[in-house]
Amino acid sequence: MTAPRYSEEIGGPRHSVRLGLLIACRVADKYRRRLPTVQELMDDFGMHRATAYRWRATLAEARGISTNSSTPGENTHG
Repeated sequence: MTAPRYSEEIGGPRHSVRLGLLIACRVADKYRRRLPTVQELMDDFGMHRATAYRWRATLAEARGISTNSSTPGENTHG
């Protein structure tokens, strides 16, 4: 099953803020108890790698979670 594209817009650019909030709620709801990996965000929401890193970093910041990790592929960049 292919994940729906996270950036798919219906109704034009004026709905982009609403769409961003909708995706943020879906990500937060799906990963209530842990921080998702970049690969999970890519697979579950159709994000590009750089976008998944940004979403993961923002979610970590909102939850007060450190993303400093020695596990390859788990560090957020910038």
